[in-house]
Amino acid sequence: MNRMIAPGDIPQDLAALKRLIQRKWPEAVGLASERLDLAFRTGLPALDALFPHEGIPCGQLIEITGGPSSGKTTLLLTLLASLSRSGRAVYIDLSRSFFPAAAAACGVDLERLLTVAPANGPTALRVAELLLQSRIASWIVLDLVGQKEPLPGLMLHRLRLKVSRSRGLVLLLTENNSGVIPPSMASLRLAVARAGRGVRLTVARSRICKEGESVEVCFDE
Repeated sequence: MNRMIAPGDIPQDLAALKRLIQRKWPEAVGLASERLDLAFRTGLPALDALFPHEGIPCGQLIEITGGPSSGKTTLLLTLLASLSRSGRAVYIDLSRSFFPAAAAACGVDLERLLTVAPANGPTALRVAELLLQSRIASWIVLDLVGQKEPLPGLMLHRLRLKVSRSRGLVLLLTENNSGVIPPSMASLRLAVARAGRGVRLTVARSRICKEGESVEVCFDE
């Protein structure tokens, strides 16, 4: 089954969008019920150890940011692999850079993944909100690399409320200093830089762990 929703396929009406997603991904409907998880264990022990429950607390917006070739996309796909093993996930591909073969090589279960290619940032946020509100998915990635304009604060606030209530996670991939996510919106901002055989992750901003902490992770851990 084709699990890709292209820009021209996305209706403006949210009810129509819900029906489209249900046709593309019928086995997921109703399965993303209220989560009871305290934390999402990423599979990267050094990263998990930054948090009180040995994993990223659920119900959060998490920003992952870095420059070109920093390793941020590989980190995101590594986290997506863990998400897809624990449930069904959605990749909202605003940058048009999702490459299924690369995702599979990082361990992503493509059978548990729906990809959506929205036309712009506000549409990406509306799709994510619908997915959480309809309990179609609790694990959502928004690839915002290339987004130039700041995303609407009200829409981000609504998305933050929805993910908090669903006890899921929304991962936001951005470029360094892009300014598309207001500082107050994400609970955690992880800055990514190359380091040896892996990457160095620095807690640039956080309400859920200590700011300024840095760890190095290898993707073959």
